[in-house]
Amino acid sequence: MSPLVTALHYLRPWQFHLSLFLACAIVVWMCARGLAVLHRKGTRVGFGRAFTFLLGVALSYAALQTYLDFTRRHEPLRPDRPAATRGLIQESA
Repeated sequence: MSPLVTALHYLRPWQFHLSLFLACAIVVWMCARGLAVLHRKGTRVGFGRAFTFLLGVALSYAALQTYLDFTRRHEPLRPDRPAATRGLIQESA
């Protein structure tokens, strides 16, 4: 199996949660609605501010909905990991 296919396995939803999806969808809908109201009033919100908010919602959804958290907690430490993560779990001799 190619490394890309193996890496994409961790991005698949582990267990779909409708409540999490609906919460994120409602937040995005409310943001879009608020931006539209502000645009009609003549007040402009910068592209960067709207983009970073939506990016934050997308990253939060991705982190909560995929294997990333599970993998970090349950995958054993390997010698090829960065030095910052080595030694955090004391191994019995």
